[in-house]
Amino acid sequence: MAIGAAAALVVPGLVVAAATAPATAGTNDQSVSGVASPIWQTNQPVNALAVANGVIYAGGKFTSVRPPGSNAGTNETPRSFIAAFNASTGALITSFNLSLNGQVNALEVSPDQSRLYIGGNFSTVNGAALRRLAAYNLTTGAIDPTFAPNPDKPVLTIESTNSTLYVGGSYTTIRGTNQAYLASVRASNGAVNTAFAPTFATRPPSTCPPNQPTCTVTTYLPSPRAVKLSPDGSQLLVGGNFVGVNGANSGGMASLDPITGATEPWAANDPTTGQPINTNCVGRVTDIAVQGSQAFVTGEGDPPGCYEGIYAANISDGSMNWLSSCLGGSQGLTILNGVIYKASHQHDCAFSRGGAFGGFVGGTSRDGFVHHYLVGQDITDGGFVHWTPNTNATGSPAIGPHVIANDGTQLIVGGDFALVNGQRQYGLTRFLANGNHATPVVPGRSYNNDPWPNTVAHVVENLAVTVQPTAAGTLTVQVPASDDADSGTLSYQIYRDNGTTPIATLSAESYTWSRPILRYDDRGLVPGSTHSYRVTASDGTFTSPRSTAVSGRVGTSAPPPFASVMSSLNPLSWWRLDGNGDDSSATGSHPADLVAGVTTGVPGALGGNGAMTLDGSTGYLTSDNQISAPNASSESVWFKTTSIVGGSLVAQSTNQTGQGGTTDRAITMDNNGGLVFAVRQPGAGSPFGPAVTSFRNQGTVWNDGTWHQAVGVYSNGTVSLYVDGQLQGSATATDRNGNVVQAAGMPSSYLRVGDADLSQIQSVFGINFYHRIWPMSQFLGGSVDEPAAFDQALTAAQVQSMYAAAVAGGA
Repeated sequence: MAIGAAAALVVPGLVVAAATAPATAGTNDQSVSGVASPIWQTNQPVNALAVANGVIYAGGKFTSVRPPGSNAGTNETPRSFIAAFNASTGALITSFNLSLNGQVNALEVSPDQSRLYIGGNFSTVNGAALRRLAAYNLTTGAIDPTFAPNPDKPVLTIESTNSTLYVGGSYTTIRGTNQAYLASVRASNGAVNTAFAPTFATRPPSTCPPNQPTCTVTTYLPSPRAVKLSPDGSQLLVGGNFVGVNGANSGGMASLDPITGATEPWAANDPTTGQPINTNCVGRVTDIAVQGSQAFVTGEGDPPGCYEGIYAANISDGSMNWLSSCLGGSQGLTILNGVIYKASHQHDCAFSRGGAFGGFVGGTSRDGFVHHYLVGQDITDGGFVHWTPNTNATGSPAIGPHVIANDGTQLIVGGDFALVNGQRQYGLTRFLANGNHATPVVPGRSYNNDPWPNTVAHVVENLAVTVQPTAAGTLTVQVPASDDADSGTLSYQIYRDNGTTPIATLSAESYTWSRPILRYDDRGLVPGSTHSYRVTASDGTFTSPRSTAVSGRVGTSAPPPFASVMSSLNPLSWWRLDGNGDDSSATGSHPADLVAGVTTGVPGALGGNGAMTLDGSTGYLTSDNQISAPNASSESVWFKTTSIVGGSLVAQSTNQTGQGGTTDRAITMDNNGGLVFAVRQPGAGSPFGPAVTSFRNQGTVWNDGTWHQAVGVYSNGTVSLYVDGQLQGSATATDRNGNVVQAAGMPSSYLRVGDADLSQIQSVFGINFYHRIWPMSQFLGGSVDEPAAFDQALTAAQVQSMYAAAVAGGA
């Protein structure tokens, strides 16, 4: 279902072009500010939130609170696991000072806003013996001593009507009644409604792998973690760590009759309909949000690869409407103004999407994870919206945000974080729903993310503004798109030689994880002259500072024709694709065969030159003879696409057509429009494929519907990826002793453009555990031109000469 939905969601990409007037910027598809508003902090994690009558109630593991901006251990005010804050100012409400002797896991305000229910691990409240569940009167400010359900183990979640509470947790008895894990109690006195009697199936204990004596066996209790009533009160939705309810193996999600606890239909648990939570993985539902006729379900898992995204289902029968798959445990959901805001530590949403882009693709290992702790998704289809403030994670385990709530005017977030948008703020933060407040990131700035666990920062992308000589009298300026925590489309003003008036304004949509490269050709410059360039980004209201200045020297003469440059590099094979698959290399011995869905005669990358378009499902090009693949080699291809399902740009394969065989030296586009260049390494590799050495653009995307040139170079164990004449990065394979590992090498292979079997050259962590092929499609949908293979490692100057000649030729 995910593959079919994604294919249907391919939309036109944004064509980036220079403009003479400021472009429309600041596109907003949601209303919440990306800038945090002041609120007091806690000294330990916040696990639960509730809002009533202009007051934010927070519960968790904390024992003190302090003002915003105060360092840990300073200006502390004691609070025992629960505190209240003014919803408008974020200030501590000093008159609310309950004393509990254990942590709070759940807070719930009754619909009439007369009571605050508190659930957790405590056994006393203000010195009175009230175990794990208490009711606080919001009118009188007193604990109700007559409300005493007294479950025998912790309470994890609460849902209420004005007359009834549904209480989930790890308990086995409540009010002396053997009703385990989920009970219905009366709001008046805590007495159990015995007619409500669902039963839950326990997950078997974990097992230790062989030869791992340090492994700890985990015993799982079938504890509900989320309980929500349907808006009409006819169904009770329950999610948690169980594997079945009322004798049925239904996974960690169920719909129950709120009077009897009998099971109601929930079609999303059917493994044939999508990716259910908890039926085949040690995972659990962590939160449920409801609005109208739909429920939105999220979860987390213990081993890598468990479902941790969001799905939307009809409350009436649980039939799924959309599924947004992600990796990285999700903890909380809340809905505000048509957007689902999620608290999580997601690091791979390769099969989701956002705007004109695919979802972000994860790193190759845990050390390379980039966590997006706060995101928003459109309620209609799950696509990401432009709300991307961020936190870090400091707990054990390091989770980040634990819970998220709203009061209609703002979002409130609690967790174990110590930073919010890079500023010190522990445990609690909030974001007002009053529009654009964030300033765009300076173009070309390094993008860092707090890692797992919180030790040192990992650089996601470090692309500066670049300038290079290309056509006669021309310097080509490339600007990596920036991002903004609460806006989507930004405009970029380019300034030459510290001028006060921009020479050009460009515009593009971007996300933190999807940033296209914008190009501007500054023409009519004096040959041999040197010029510097700086760039700002604007969302229409706020403008970033100028980027660091970069300089370039205009060429003293025009570059040679593109064909001359290519011939001088002596490619093994070179297909101009100007109406046919002829080989324009010196030998001409490796022409291309056109397979299935290939259209010829379309406009090419260079002026006056044709290209070919591939249909994205059957069409590709393959050499009709094998070519040699020495240890030092290079590949080049021009491409134009708006695909959000990825595809193979160019690769070498032992199979001339079809799937199977051995694929090597592959330049691949991922579902997000990023590029990977990967070569195979000797050895067994992982259980899911051989070892590979690869460099991947993480955050930069190239599926913007304009022509780009990708060049992959391999030499002495190092892979390097160039795009549009600029080195994107390199990676070197070494063994555990630090010795460089050479690629396995393929003595002979077929050059293939637009399709290759990528199943054995996977290079992204999350894919191994999804057990799904990455990218979503191995066929590239888009146009290709001038593919070539070389039996040498091209230098940076040679790569740049190809690009400069192409720009001079009208690329």
